[in-house]
Formats: sequence, C-alpha cells, structure tokens
Amino acid sequence: LILSISYDDGFVAYLNGTEVARRGLVGTPPPHSALATAHDAEGFEDIDITGRKNLLVNGTNVLAIQVHNNVITSGDLSLIPLVLSRKTLPGPQIRRIKSINHLQQLTHVRGVYSEKQLQTVLAEFWDNHFTTDYDKVAQYLDDLKTIDGKDAMSAAQAAVQAADLRHRDYQFYYDHALGNFEDLFIFQATSPSMLIYLDNVLNNAGVANENYSREIFELFAFGVDNRYNQKDIEQLAKCFTGWKICKVLREELPAYPQSATNPPAFCGVQYEDTVLLEKGAGWKYLKGTAEPTPDGSGNATSAWTSLVFDDAAWLMGSTGIGYGDGDDATVLSDMTNNYRAVYLRRKFTLTQAQIESPDPLLLAVDYDDGFVAYLNGSEVGRSDNLGTPNIPPPFTALADQEHEVTAGTLYLSLDSFRANLLVGMNVLAIQVHNSNLASSDLSMTPEIRLRKILGGIDSGDPNGVFTFYFDPSKHDTTQKVLFDGTPLKITIPAGRTGAPGLKDALDPVRAMITHPSTKEFICIKLIQKFVSDEITIQTRDTAPLPLRGLLADCLAAWGPRGDIRAILNVILDPVARQSEFWASTNYRSKIRTPTEFVNASARVLGAAISGTGLSGVVQGMEWPVFTRDEPDGNEEDYSRATASLKDSLDYVQNLAENKVASYTWATLPYLDSKGLVTAEEIIEHFSLILFHGTLTAGEKSLLLEFLTTDENYAPRPLLRANTADFQARVEEFLGLMLSLPAWQFQ
Repeated sequence: LILSISYDDGFVAYLNGTEVARRGLVGTPPPHSALATAHDAEGFEDIDITGRKNLLVNGTNVLAIQVHNNVITSGDLSLIPLVLSRKTLPGPQIRRIKSINHLQQLTHVRGVYSEKQLQTVLAEFWDNHFTTDYDKVAQYLDDLKTIDGKDAMSAAQAAVQAADLRHRDYQFYYDHALGNFEDLFIFQATSPSMLIYLDNVLNNAGVANENYSREIFELFAFGVDNRYNQKDIEQLAKCFTGWKICKVLREELPAYPQSATNPPAFCGVQYEDTVLLEKGAGWKYLKGTAEPTPDGSGNATSAWTSLVFDDAAWLMGSTGIGYGDGDDATVLSDMTNNYRAVYLRRKFTLTQAQIESPDPLLLAVDYDDGFVAYLNGSEVGRSDNLGTPNIPPPFTALADQEHEVTAGTLYLSLDSFRANLLVGMNVLAIQVHNSNLASSDLSMTPEIRLRKILGGIDSGDPNGVFTFYFDPSKHDTTQKVLFDGTPLKITIPAGRTGAPGLKDALDPVRAMITHPSTKEFICIKLIQKFVSDEITIQTRDTAPLPLRGLLADCLAAWGPRGDIRAILNVILDPVARQSEFWASTNYRSKIRTPTEFVNASARVLGAAISGTGLSGVVQGMEWPVFTRDEPDGNEEDYSRATASLKDSLDYVQNLAENKVASYTWATLPYLDSKGLVTAEEIIEHFSLILFHGTLTAGEKSLLLEFLTTDENYAPRPLLRANTADFQARVEEFLGLMLSLPAWQFQ
C-alpha cells in the first residue's frame, strides 16, 4: 500500500483517523499555526504504508491530510495525494542510484570498505580524467520536451536520471579500471553524460560544435599543445557530428562495445506531422522601432495580436524572417544597431476536425534569440530568456541570453489552448527580440502542426534509459584530414552515408590510442597519480632522470590498446628497474585528495559510515565529485586552502570523537581488540598504522604529554578502568593525531 504524494511544504496524513505519514512538521497533531520545513513540489514521493493496511475497512475509508506552509508569506502551496495498491511483477532487478548524494557516497563506501583499493582509486581517477558535470546533465534533462511539446519530466525525475547516467559512467570506469584505455576512451565518447556536458548533442553537419573535440585533445588524450593544432580540432569535430542521445527501453539498452559500434537504428518516438500553418509566404511584419499598440502611457500591450487587428500597413514577407544566419527568406538588413525587436502576424484557417483532433497540436519554432507567441490574442508560449509570462515585453526589451537556431526546433504544446481556436480564420502572432542591439543575427521560423504518434518511447518515460544514438542525417559526410603534414596523418574519406558514418569518428579515435601524444599523456598522468608530480608533458625531457626512465618503461608496456594493468605493474613493481613508487624520495610526497583523506581516516579506524554525510564533507573541502563545472577535472597536485584545511580538520576531529552519527568508530571495542591499555601502547600502535612508525621521539613525547595530563598540563593518568574518561581522552588524542600535517600526505 503506497501513499504517493507531491507536496509543498509539509504535511501529516491520516488514514481512517490514524497518522500514517508526515514530512516537515512536528507536533501530534501539529497546530494550525505550525510552520513546515521548506519543500518544493518537484515530483511524487512514494511512502510505503503497507504496515498500515490493517486500518482499512470494507466499504468507505477516509484519507485526511493537513498541509502547512513554511512561512505565512509563502508564494505557493501544493498537495497531490494518491493511494495506490502496488504489486511487484516478476522480472530482472534494476540497479539504479538513488541520487547524486548517494553516488558521491558510493565513492566513500568503496574507499572505506572495498578490498579492491587500487581499483577503487583508479575508478575515481578515470572519472575525474573524463570529467562530466551532473548539474548540467540534470538541467538538460529537465529542459527536455516530449514529442507533443510538454515537459518531458519533473525536476525530481531529471535529478534521478542524471544521477543514474553518472553512475553508469563511474561504474564502467570501476569495472574497467585496469583494462584498456581504448575501451575507456570509446565508452566516454558514447556516454550520454559526456555528449550532453560538452555539447556534442548540438554538433551537426554545417554547424560543427568544437567543445568536445577540443577537450579530447587538451584533456582526454593528448594534453595541451601536444602535436595537434586548431585545424585538427575542427576536423575531429566534423567527425563527431550526428553523435546524439535518445531513450530506449531498459532491456533494449546495448552494452559496450555494441553501444559504440552498433547503436540503436531507431529510438525515441516515431511520429507523422500534418502542417496546419506552414513556413513560407503570407506573413505580415513590423520592424520594432516603436510599440505596435501602446496603451495611454506608451506601455506595451498585446492588442496587435488579436484576430481583428488591422495589419494592412505592415510589411509582407516570408519566413524565416531575420538576418545574419544565411537561411532567412525575408532579410532585415537594417536591424543591427537600429532596433531590437520585430513583430509578425499570419492568418490561417482551421476545420472543426482539426481543432477536435486527438493528436497533439504543436507550435514548432526555430528562433534566435527570444520570442513570445500569441494565438488569437492569447499568449501560448515564450522562450525562457524573454521576460515574465503574460506580460508583453516592450519593443526595447532584450533577450537576457543568446539562443541560436542551431540549438534545434522548440516544440510548444497548444493542446491547452484549443478553446481559443476558431473554425475558419485564426491568427498566430509572434514578437522576436535580439539579445543585444548590435547582434549579428536574428531569426524566426514558426509552424503549427498536428502530430500523430506512431509508437516508440518518449524522453520522459521513466521506464526508459538514455543511450548513444547516431543520427546520419546530422552527420558531415565530407572528407576530413587530421594531423596533416605529419607522418601520422589520418584521412577520413568522403561519402560515408548512413550507419558507416560512425567510422568517421571511431577510426581516428582508435588511431589516437597508439599516437605518441596519447601514450605519453596518459602514462605521465598515471605516474603523477601514483609517484610524483614532477613530470608533465612540458617537462618530459627535463624531468628527473628516474622519472624519465619510468616513463620510458610505461610507454614500452602500453601495447596496441593502452594496457592499464601492464602500466601499473611497471609503476608498482618493487623489483622493476625504475621502482620510483617505492623510493624514499617519493614517500609521502603527494597530498591526499579530499576523497582520499576522508576515506583513509575512516578506514584506518574501522569506522561505520551511513547515509550520505561524507559527500557533503568532501564538497566542503572544495573538491566537487561528479559536479565539477569545468572539464579539466580536479587537480592531482591539490593543496589545501585555509578554509578547506579547516574543514578537513573538523572532519577528523568529529570522526575521532564520534560527534556525527553518519560516521563513527567503536572506540573501546577497537582498543580492547588490540589489547591497548596504556598511553604508551596506544601511541605506538597508532604511530605505526598512521605513520609507519616515522614519528620522532620528540613527537611521541608531546603526544604522551597530551594523553597523560589535563588541560592545565597537570599529571592525569590514563586509566582503562575509568571507562568514560578513558574513551573521551583517547578520542581527543586520535583527533589530534589525524590532524597532524603528516596525515595529509599519501
């Protein structure tokens, strides 16, 4: 028995007079004046009330709910409750991460408990190397529209699906952490998270987006300025045109490598459009040098959008209307630096059957930069970058950010406005605004369509999952040449149409795996991770000789696909010719990353971690995990700023002293299991496991003084028999030991 509820801000629910669920309220029952904890209604929460089925009776039952705002002046309140009988059907289990916080916590669960510590460290390393940003993925999914122009999903669903996509990436890097670099490289190229994050979903023939190809060279494969140039970036961007994402049923999700080499031929919803108002001739337009229909005070009104408005004095043209992007039928050659807006009207006829059709009714718009659309005088939609709904922008208004036609067609549902439609003559009116007076382009091409759904799965279907999809219609089939003028020149032939166009990107990617730049860059990053930061692409020929020797051995172990296990065997092998990993000069030479610091501290004490608290601890240390805005990843040569250093010290002291419920350690059972009773025994034990016995006699003397004196330095024996005092003082002592500078180092 499920109570499925969307609410804002807090509630208490009663079934036949007995409380069965509450959120954000205290009191039994809460008084009418109680204020709730703030909560936005961004989707449904399922609350299992199966244990309360005994409250149900045959016949009439009652669900009663009190709903409270968080402040008396709140701008909103909402409640949508459903009571569901849910039967679990047989079928395969689905593993899905709950949220981004749970995914971040997973890095700590593995870092504290896993017996595969090298694999765990490498999973974080590869995910950081191929950085993507959960927040951008969630925003992209939240902005998606269904095939009938409605919001594809709530913000809550977008958050869950974005976390699930990032989990798929991280899990692949974990599973293949010691595999081949080629598999990692091709996987990330087809990752929906990556295709969204670096804008390859916008990469189309004729308007190639270079964001992803640039980062392939700079960050993922070659390293900055390492045997490539701007032309190579441009050519590789053309290779990746048409690499998109779409949603398929979970059971249809192809696994790697099929997802890269044989993606779905068809996905998404299949449909057929009937155009009711087509692009082309018949449009009246007015240049926005003044308000078309100002009120008595000169303010903007929407009177010019009504069916009866007389537009006889307006100019006549065809859509697209605009300038600067080369595809407008009516060119506004005088708009730049003269006026910011243009107003359009077009009358069209509809039949009764078209108005009453069960098929979705859509306004399809290709635009640059912002617009507001009206149907028979009523606003039916606008771009997100132009003012407040139902308030006509003045002719002087500017869109608050740019929007390019190349972003794709925007579909707005007109189904809720069917009552505005008339049998016979209707009018569509649109005002279009630039983002700045000197803008180099503007464009508007609208259509009204009836869309017949033929089948498939929509982007908002919660039973589906996003996957890589190759769209041959958006792929550049011209010849591409990379590394021209070098012995490693790659020529991609023209004319690969349809599915073979996939090879335009796969061929150079595979060739790049054995390119000297890729081999050097990745081997150097692995040496930096595990040995020393004293070697980079720029210093490979001037780095210390032992590191240059180690690099040469790693390059020799690379193989045809980038054998990560073989390279790590070279780096970690204690009997290898270049055993720099084990050299005393490199011992504790690298500062722990916040993730490593948090995990090592909890692991060394055998701590119990729960909830998602550790994800917030690391975020507070300025170390974003899965949420980094910039694509260059967190720096391996990380050094603590004052604020984040304080956060790290607060964490270990809270951990050692058991101040936070989500990470604790069993102090007395731990000490008793090791037979640790005296101050000297405790110091020796933790000196060994924390610092490998490297503490000096002077440091041990100070620690002994801390354990055996009070806050005024008066002698105070540490006695196991005095249980509470013994535990408290040892916990404070461990907080001090974990705060020592040496614990900050790997």
